[in-house]
Amino acid sequence: SPNVNDLLECNPKKDASWDFVVMNDHTQGPARPESRKATETILLERYVPLLLANRAIPIVIETAAYRIPGINNSEDLGS
Repeated sequence: SPNVNDLLECNPKKDASWDFVVMNDHTQGPARPESRKATETILLERYVPLLLANRAIPIVIETAAYRIPGINNSEDLGS
């Protein structure tokens, strides 16, 4: 399936724009400083210019980090 970058760059009309772009990250991504910083960098360098160029309003879906012992290194997350 296409990602946000694919959809915004494949705009067939130069004057067309997206009203909204729905975005989210993996649950554990924003919960850890290293992966959160990487996400912030990509957002600023890649997605913000595309969103501005297409006059799109970003809708960010926030998912809560959850802990399930023994699953995906989640012991240090959530409750």
